Amino acid sequence: MCLAVSHQRLLRGPQHKRGVVAPDRNQGGEHMSQQKQNGRVRILHAAIDIPAIDVQVDNATVVSNLKFSGVSGYFTVKEGDHSARVFRSGEAQSGKEVLTGELEDVKAGQDFTLAVLGKSPNLHAKVLYDTTSAPVGDRAKVRFLHASPDAPPVDFAVGGVILFNNVPFREPTDFAEVPAGTVDLEVRPAGSTDVVYMLQAYTLAAGNMYTFVAMGVIKGTPALVVAPLVTVSEPLVTV
Repeated sequence: MCLAVSHQRLLRGPQHKRGVVAPDRNQGGEHMSQQKQNGRVRILHAAIDIPAIDVQVDNATVVSNLKFSGVSGYFTVKEGDHSARVFRSGEAQSGKEVLTGELEDVKAGQDFTLAVLGKSPNLHAKVLYDTTSAPVGDRAKVRFLHASPDAPPVDFAVGGVILFNNVPFREPTDFAEVPAGTVDLEVRPAGSTDVVYMLQAYTLAAGNMYTFVAMGVIKGTPALVVAPLVTVSEPLVTV
């Protein structure tokens, strides 16, 4: 099947010299130095009709065979602008990408998630800004990404209380602080009390940041799921 190529601008900002991409495999002090000099990006695969993807940044493969609903580890990118290309797994050598775009104005010390969304040929790339201050006290931070292409705008409820309302497809919310604890998480059609998906008895740990992603479809396959991406709060390091 011939796939149309969808072009998406991912980040906008001043022009900078393009840098080199490298996997983030450093440890200890070298790791801290890399974090200060580079940004970090990870890939989320939420395109419903592509079983697995390969991703290149600046023509170097950074992610291979990432399956649907999977998220890669972070890899480092230098400050500035970078080109991104997404392929069906194993098709990078053919040059037939299914999605292209630009990572623009990457800043040192910042983390991002690049989410691949939709259904071919209508694929989309969405950048989520992962860097945020840690939650205060006995609290966690939560945000939500609507990545189900056949679902209408939705509400996202935590412990029976709507935290985010009328969230459209492709749009991530901001982080919001909530009390830590074990709660039910619900996705509802906007303005309705009906629940289309529930993540039962999920524990939100104090100090952690959570991105909940609704992906899949309401009718058909892959079925709708809500997947958590968890960032563990790290202690402050003085150097």
